[in-house]
Amino acid sequence: MSFGEKLKKIRLDRNLTLSEVSKAINIGKSSLSEYENDISRPSLDKFFSIIEFYHVNENYFYGENHIFLDLSTLSNETKEKIYAILAHDDIYKK
Repeated sequence: MSFGEKLKKIRLDRNLTLSEVSKAINIGKSSLSEYENDISRPSLDKFFSIIEFYHVNENYFYGENHIFLDLSTLSNETKEKIYAILAHDDIYKK
């Protein structure tokens, strides 16, 4: 099951609307819909807002093998290089 399918499933399992979730976590309704339809991926901060709202951890969406990197201590130059690499990865493209 894809990230979007899991995101939609957890929302529907809890009988919530897109509007209710988007308001609760301060994410645009259209953005949330794009995440659920695997059109785009949330930024890391929005992703953590989602998992906090649903009271699940990242393993719910990505499994045990997914690794998150803390980029907060990196220089802006290093971050830009990482973002450039990710921009060429199909999983992060629209």
